[in-house]
Amino acid sequence: NAFFTALAVGTLFADTAFELFPVIIEYGLRQNHLHEHGRLTFNEHSNEQKQIPRFLWQMLVLVLTAYVFYVIELTINAFMHHRHNDRRHHSSFHLNDYKTPERSELPSGASSKSHGDLSIIATNTLPNLTITADERQTKSTGWMIIIGDGIHNIADGLAIGAAFSENIWFGVTTSVAIACHELPTELGEYMVLIESGFTLRRALLFNFVSACTAFIGFFIGAGAAQNEGARTWIFAITAGTFAYIALVDLWPTLMPHADKFDWVRFICVTAGYLLGVTIMLILTIFDEQIVNSSAAN
Repeated sequence: NAFFTALAVGTLFADTAFELFPVIIEYGLRQNHLHEHGRLTFNEHSNEQKQIPRFLWQMLVLVLTAYVFYVIELTINAFMHHRHNDRRHHSSFHLNDYKTPERSELPSGASSKSHGDLSIIATNTLPNLTITADERQTKSTGWMIIIGDGIHNIADGLAIGAAFSENIWFGVTTSVAIACHELPTELGEYMVLIESGFTLRRALLFNFVSACTAFIGFFIGAGAAQNEGARTWIFAITAGTFAYIALVDLWPTLMPHADKFDWVRFICVTAGYLLGVTIMLILTIFDEQIVNSSAAN
């Protein structure tokens, strides 16, 4: 688990550094180059001078994207915590109701029994009520997980659509980065849905439906990214998303929790991270070679 999580961190962070940042920076430098050589009209030039450089706005979008995902996850966690507290209060309330019933409420033949029989009556009656309440509460938690995952998948699809609009290899590298972090994430969310009261089939079904929301983002990204300027805005959103997932969601889970240093875990994390970085570096080098050879031809 630590190996695959570190692999996801390496691929996401490396894709942000090797692909997304350079595209955004290169577009900004090209725009400045056009200004310096007077290739824009006078009106365009004068209007651009009065405005803050686009590159800074795109970096602001990157930073705010990370904050938006923080707010989304904060909302989901707050909802889950609230439901958990309600479930504990609800179970405690029913337990108090059935611990001390009036003697007249006992079934016939049980009034002359000892307190041991009273505990049997409570034990046989209480679980059916509390399990029903627990199932309702835990399934609400599962639905919040599905909704949050759907939002993440739309953002992933947006990134893939925009990346393939740039060039095929850029799309491949972005897809690899997303696949590496989605594999352990989807497996973990599947287990959470099972623990939330979903059956195996329903958990698979809704996990699949949530994953399919990536197609919505893909078509939006592919359509909006026909313009190069629009692509750079999408890449800014993607960079913020990847950086947040890698550094906030995944990286802290790789920190040691025990007092004793775990060498096996450290080696797995190091191997996974370096493998992810190496994969993205190789794909980026091939991407640059293909783009340069196409430009030469």
